[in-house]
Amino acid sequence: MKTKSVVVIALVSVLVLVFAISSFLLARGIGQFSKEEKKLDRSVNTLRNYYGRNPFPSSDNVVREEANEKALLGWMANIADALREGQVEPIRKTPVQFRRQFIQARDQLVQVASQNKTLLPEGFAFGFERYSSDGTLPAPLDVPRLVQQLIIADQLCRVIFESGASELLTLRREEFESAGDVRTGAGGTHKRPGRPGRPRRTTAPTSGARTWRVSPNAGVLKSKDLHARLRFGLSFKAREEAVGKIMNALAAHEMFAVVTVLEIKKTEDDVTPPVKAAGGTDDALAGGVTEHLPRTERLMSGAMLEKPMQVTMEIDVYRFADLTSGRGA
Repeated sequence: MKTKSVVVIALVSVLVLVFAISSFLLARGIGQFSKEEKKLDRSVNTLRNYYGRNPFPSSDNVVREEANEKALLGWMANIADALREGQVEPIRKTPVQFRRQFIQARDQLVQVASQNKTLLPEGFAFGFERYSSDGTLPAPLDVPRLVQQLIIADQLCRVIFESGASELLTLRREEFESAGDVRTGAGGTHKRPGRPGRPRRTTAPTSGARTWRVSPNAGVLKSKDLHARLRFGLSFKAREEAVGKIMNALAAHEMFAVVTVLEIKKTEDDVTPPVKAAGGTDDALAGGVTEHLPRTERLMSGAMLEKPMQVTMEIDVYRFADLTSGRGA
């Protein structure tokens, strides 16, 4: 009997302990559930408040923003019109008409250079060497941009000549025609059979300039573009005053032209030793006895003895989209 009592007491104790632990866990679970329920209720109420709000602006704000939008669009249109004023557009012509216009422009530029005493290399083609001889004609699709480049090159050269440059050495345009996209005057096509013409890669003519490559999309103004640009490279000789005039003329030009690269190199020393008079001695010259020399022979530096500098320049000429009509090309 005594053993049975001990077993019963042990079982009862275990049951009591299990009940106590279960009760504790249940009470704690009920408490956590209550906390989570309250948290969920708060989140649901917050969500209901968000859904219950009016996300739309008031009628007054809508009217005000519509007026602001019209004003902004008007300002943008005015800016676009101001930027487009004087820009050179592509012009549709036939290859033969382009060649005729090129020859006429080349002859006129040679005459203008002669009138302004600006030297030109023999047979200078102003960046259009591939069309200057042998009756070579461009592809019809390239003609509009070639005419555009020809007009821009004409304007840039006139600035160089009329500003007093002593010599124009090179003029380079950004080429977009591939090596095979040219035709002869007889109508034949120079292309490798079965292979499209590949763009040629060329290096920059100066150390500080950007790399020149054939760019098929050069000057193309696509529907969503705000602007397009054509690059030109010039190398010429001019004195300091003429360089200043050229920079000012480009800044004030009706075309939107941006000088992106400018390199200036001296061609000769800044100071010239004075000339010794006939019958004079080196000792007299070293001693400062130069009163008997003409003024031009006594000068060692200054504007009268200034030598032309060699200038290398790259210019980006921009074309802007027509925002008024919504057309970008």
